[in-house]
Amino acid sequence: MKKSRLLIASPERRNACVRKLRIAPDAMNLARGFVFRGAGSLGDRLVRAWLAGEVDFVLSGTLVDEVARTLSVLGLDDASIALAVATLCSGDAIVAIRHQTMGCRDRKDDHLLEAALAGSARWIVSEDRDVLDLPRSVRTYLRSYGVEAIKLAEFLDILDVVRAAPDDALFSFDIVDPGFSCLVCDHPDHAEVACGSVAGDGLEPEECRCEGPAENLALAG
Repeated sequence: MKKSRLLIASPERRNACVRKLRIAPDAMNLARGFVFRGAGSLGDRLVRAWLAGEVDFVLSGTLVDEVARTLSVLGLDDASIALAVATLCSGDAIVAIRHQTMGCRDRKDDHLLEAALAGSARWIVSEDRDVLDLPRSVRTYLRSYGVEAIKLAEFLDILDVVRAAPDDALFSFDIVDPGFSCLVCDHPDHAEVACGSVAGDGLEPEECRCEGPAENLALAG
């Protein structure tokens, strides 16, 4: 499984590096940020970071509509919902999408992936398992464009690292491939786990044959 890596960039990589973080958040995280303002919730921290200019949002009209519906379900009044929608639509956060099929298990989430690609987001930030546990082919496609899906807590940890760095520090966010993964369960490294299916062996097993730590197993070959 590929991991995000946070690095202070060397001078020769300066042109390819960024300090402001660009993400495609899902509707629930945004809605919680507007409902639980001042409560110190993860959603509140996210919205505050965006309002402070530390984070760039990539949003679509479909997502904003979903935020409005979610805010209504969470009990926000119509005037507050209208203000939240107007706030999200300010600036240049909205990108156009074509409502393409992107391969999510729940097709209603496809718009989030499409917006992330259209708006050059680095991360899709969601708590939805249908977004976090994407099919392998979809994850590979997103990673080819430098996009990964992570939880909000993970993203806020990255944001905290950026905040703590010197003002002149630049960051590079690389997707790192350790060179091994199970075709089914994505165990990341054969030094840590013995799996009967190694990526690249040309086999697509019907079920995962990972059994646990490598030191407890005899690796074939």
